[in-house]
Amino acid sequence: MSSRLLSAALLATVALRLAFVLLPATTDLHTKTVLAVPDAPEYIRLAGNLASHRVFSRDVQAPFAPELFRTPGYSVLIAPLIKLPGPLEIKVIVLQVLLSVALAWAVYRLGLEIALSPSVASLAALLVAFSPNLAFLSTKIVTETAFTLLLAVSLLLYNRYKRHRSAHHLVGAGVCAGLLALVRPIAVGFPLVLAGHVLVRAFGPKPRPRVATALVPLAVAGMVVLPWVHRNGQQTGRYILSTASEHNLYLYSAATVLSSELNIPLPESRSLMLAEAQERFGPLDTTDEPGFWQAVSRVALRHVMRRPFRTGMVQIAGMVGCLISPISINPLLVHSGVSENMEPHVFQQALALAVKGRLISAFRLARDQRMSLAGPFASVVVALALAHTLLLVVFGVVAVAFRSGRRYLWLLPTIVYFTILPGPVGDARFRAPVEPLLALLAALGLSCVFGRKSGSNRPA
Repeated sequence: MSSRLLSAALLATVALRLAFVLLPATTDLHTKTVLAVPDAPEYIRLAGNLASHRVFSRDVQAPFAPELFRTPGYSVLIAPLIKLPGPLEIKVIVLQVLLSVALAWAVYRLGLEIALSPSVASLAALLVAFSPNLAFLSTKIVTETAFTLLLAVSLLLYNRYKRHRSAHHLVGAGVCAGLLALVRPIAVGFPLVLAGHVLVRAFGPKPRPRVATALVPLAVAGMVVLPWVHRNGQQTGRYILSTASEHNLYLYSAATVLSSELNIPLPESRSLMLAEAQERFGPLDTTDEPGFWQAVSRVALRHVMRRPFRTGMVQIAGMVGCLISPISINPLLVHSGVSENMEPHVFQQALALAVKGRLISAFRLARDQRMSLAGPFASVVVALALAHTLLLVVFGVVAVAFRSGRRYLWLLPTIVYFTILPGPVGDARFRAPVEPLLALLAALGLSCVFGRKSGSNRPA
């Protein structure tokens, strides 16, 4: 039974992703893979400059200004494909379908190694394979497919460390954590999550690791990202991983907090903070990546710190939105052929309304500005994605509620970290890294509810 389920999961992984490549037939492949997500053209330019000029810059001609916002991991991955014959879109899709198959397999292995039965582990892989969100994103030239696989491998290695007390597995988990940060800067704090797990074990039942062991994932991840931080310092004067956190703080977190507090549109919130930054620091050059974002983020931080309750509400609302959003609506609409201009920042505007208790207004805004544009294809995909998301969340909660599921609570800090950190930036795209973990919990929950009392409802 379990072998058939696993085979079905691997086949479904390929089939569902090919379906998104082919459907709808009225939209061309370039629109589906590149134009649907605004980040994709930037990754292509970065990878092209790496392949042709050996510089990490999004500029189209020399002199190439060093990129400080995006980290190099994903662009390094796809840069070799540029020199190969054939359309880049097809080459990236082939690579990401292979990575998706590897992800389904990694989820199956992780399920086995956290003591789930083979059938439950195979069911988790099947839930990953049938995820409309993961399948859809794997056909886009964005980081989520590679990032999600790296996270699953990191947790797999950490679990092996837990089981066998093997230092090399903890080192491997730290390496993967460092690579995660080089793919997407949001993972910069993930080594702290691993260190926290080790610390908990150091004060738990015997046998206990030494407290100093918690430094291993931090030190290893630090060594992985150190060359990149050094490069940024040498070329821009700022020894940082990325300016991404400053972008998000100014453009989304603080702007949404102000929008909710002052009842003004998001662009007006940004303009207020920009004017305050210019009054405080003098004229700002928007082309000065290190200096501009450092200045505006300082002003944004002041507004966030002065409104801790409102900020917390925005972050939590963003997390809930990230967990329950079925799929990334904007990219899906473009993928399905919607070409008309769409109202920007609808997710953030809806969050601002929801935080103020205006839930009906938030729903109407999302409906009028997004779902009213969906045709039959997009509507069907949203419905399937919503059913899949509800299945993951509901049965994941069921699994934790069962006594047999409480041994898997160590997965929750990772889930919380990657869903709450994006805050008002978050949508279904930012839930992608934790969907495999939700799938493991949901598979366990399904087995607890529907399994036989003879033991099929319990981990092996």
